[in-house]
Amino acid sequence: PTPASTAMPQNDLHRAILFLRPTQEILCLIKSNPALVREKDDWGELPLHRAAFWNAGVEVTQALQKEYPEGAKVVAYDGETPADKARKQGHAALAQLLDGYTPAAAAPSRPPAPAPAPAAS
Repeated sequence: PTPASTAMPQNDLHRAILFLRPTQEILCLIKSNPALVREKDDWGELPLHRAAFWNAGVEVTQALQKEYPEGAKVVAYDGETPADKARKQGHAALAQLLDGYTPAAAAPSRPPAPAPAPAAS
């Protein structure tokens, strides 16, 4: 629990995930107000914790992670990360996605740089 002075109610993104709104609606909310992704609710949970618990799906989870990569490591007041929540609910694939997320994994891959030309003799 947190002191009442720092407690925040759920934001629109928390509620959209909680009430299992359609994926496109949640994605539009993330795009139109990305600051919501970083807001904790009064349980210390990010929308990513909710997405993991309720299995909001890979697309929503990846969009949340892309907007706030560090969110996957945030520990809620109950001591759980988003991956912990997913595992607890039996969402193994989502937990694995959350455990393995790095900002580099979300970046588009680039082809390798060409090898340097051999030196002329």
